[in-house]
Amino acid sequence: MRRFFALLLLAASPVFAADLPQAPISAEEKRQLLDRARSLKEQAAGRKAAAEGRRREADAACWKKTLVSSCLDDAHKDYNKSVAEANKLELESRRIERDIRHREQATRQAERAAQAQRQQAEAEQQSARERETAAEREKQRAEREAAQARKMEAGKTRAATEAKRRREQAVEREKKIRKAEEKARQREEKRRRKAEEREAKK
Repeated sequence: MRRFFALLLLAASPVFAADLPQAPISAEEKRQLLDRARSLKEQAAGRKAAAEGRRREADAACWKKTLVSSCLDDAHKDYNKSVAEANKLELESRRIERDIRHREQATRQAERAAQAQRQQAEAEQQSARERETAAEREKQRAEREAAQARKMEAGKTRAATEAKRRREQAVEREKKIRKAEEKARQREEKRRRKAEEREAKK
C-alpha cells in the first residue's frame, strides 16, 4: 500500500506540465515515457482485475453472513476505492501519452524552424555571391572601357559617346539586378508568411 501511494505522489507531480512550454523530445526519452505509460496501464488493469475478483468473492461470502446488506456495502466501497486508485494510474498514463504528443509536435516545429533558417541563410549567401559577381563584372567592364577610351584618342567624341552608353547600360543592369534581388526577397518573404500561416493553422 505504501508503494502505491508513493506512485501516486510521483504521478501527481507533473500535473501542470501540459501548461508549460513543450521541449523537444528525443527517441530515447520517448521510449522511456512510453514504457512508463504502458507500465501504469498494466498496473491499473491488474488492480481492476484484482478488485473485481475480491468483489465477487466478497459478494459470495456476504450472503452467508447475517448482516448481508452491510457486508455488501463494505465490499462495494472497497471495490470502488480500488477502481478509483486504478483510474488515477490510467489518468497519469494518458497524461504521459498526451505530453509525448505535444513534445513530438514541438520537435517537429523546432526542426521546421531550423530548416527555414538554413534555407534563408543559403538564399542570403546566394544573393551575396550574385552581387559580388555582378560587381566584379562591372568593375572589369569599367576597366576595359577606360583602356579603350585611352587608345581611341583620334575618336574622342565617339569614344565618349560609347562610354556613356555603356555606363547607362551598366546602370540599367544594376537596376535589373536590384529588381531581381527585391523579387527574390519578396518571394522568400511570401514563402515564410505562408509557412507561418500553415503552422498557425495546425
